[in-house]
Amino acid sequence: MRSASIQRVVAVACVAVLGLGMALPARAAEGRLSAALARVLADQPPAEVDLARVTPFAWEEMFIFEPQSSREENCKVLDLGWIDCRLTLPAKVGANEHFLVFRRKQQIIRSEPHARTNGDFGVGSRGRPQPVLRADARFAVVTLGRSSQESVPAYRLDFLGAASP
Repeated sequence: MRSASIQRVVAVACVAVLGLGMALPARAAEGRLSAALARVLADQPPAEVDLARVTPFAWEEMFIFEPQSSREENCKVLDLGWIDCRLTLPAKVGANEHFLVFRRKQQIIRSEPHARTNGDFGVGSRGRPQPVLRADARFAVVTLGRSSQESVPAYRLDFLGAASP
């Protein structure tokens, strides 16, 4: 009888874990920051953008993970355990996106995809720290011309850092 109880508990635990995975919201095509950046760049793109002012939530540091980067390498940067890693990051960042993770007081408060068509942080850090601190989250907006998606303007976001006093 005791063995049957243990098997039942294990079966219920497995179903609960699988159910948790199914209950997690699917990743959106773009996150809130990505959508906010698209609005900022839509009409008259500024010479620079301060992501601290664009984000509709409070954060202290932001991690920008590159296209095609893997969950394992990104979780090492964030120092996440196995479960937290799988609940926070995609297995692999898509080719046309960056993946952004925001922390406050060393706790992840938000993670989301960012469409490169809404501002490309580039591949390779090009002097960008990891993480980017909120006070330093200024980026130059460089117009690259038109993307292949129905003549949508393409922009690169180059890290500038904190404003000079």
